[in-house]
Amino acid sequence: AKVIHPAKVDALLDLLEEQQGQPLLVATAFRSEVEHLQRVLKDAGYGTVPALMGGVTDAYADRVITKWNEGKFPVLLAHPATVSHGLNLQAGGHSLCWFSLTFNLEEFIQMNARVWRQGQKSPRVIIHHIAAKGTIDTHIDEVIGQKDANQNALFAALEALVAVGLVDHAAHPHHVLQAVHHPSFRRFAVAAGAAGFLVVALEVARQVVVHDEAHVGLVDAHAEGDRGHDDGKVVTHETL
Repeated sequence: AKVIHPAKVDALLDLLEEQQGQPLLVATAFRSEVEHLQRVLKDAGYGTVPALMGGVTDAYADRVITKWNEGKFPVLLAHPATVSHGLNLQAGGHSLCWFSLTFNLEEFIQMNARVWRQGQKSPRVIIHHIAAKGTIDTHIDEVIGQKDANQNALFAALEALVAVGLVDHAAHPHHVLQAVHHPSFRRFAVAAGAAGFLVVALEVARQVVVHDEAHVGLVDAHAEGDRGHDDGKVVTHETL
């Protein structure tokens, strides 16, 4: 794999510094990406960073998960398809960073749920998106947002049918099976420049979602308008 520029990696390193020792779960998409991040993070003083992805043994995964939940790893790399269902990672931290997003809404929701779930001790879970403007990163973010909006609209309609007695029971969003395949794409060259953060804070106690958008580096921080939502989520913008 060819490294076009280090903007996203630099943004991740800045985020880790801002964590001030708080562990960070990092969602990745490609094996080459994981290997590159492991080299960079080791050079930055984070030691040998473990990764949960396809091909690892159950014994290795169990050791990594145990140590993560014991707070022994400052960073854990993970592929959404590998850890998106059933794993309890909430004891290890309350921050998740999407270094590379997925087109699969179910993987996106379930990956976030590895830390935003029962047993999470922090009152707030922070979800970060690192995206280079004008690239496939922002396109995937838009697709995921539209899929989420469509799904919420569908379930709102089902609930309305339940309310008037036309159906007996409205399915829960997580009960709907997602397609196994999702759109594929070539590795696009990422334009040189500062990456941006999209931060989603999940209030565990009240289940309030706050969308904060800020750009880092040479990109001015600014609000680009509230993305309204039918389920009453609170939307605000503020700089990191």
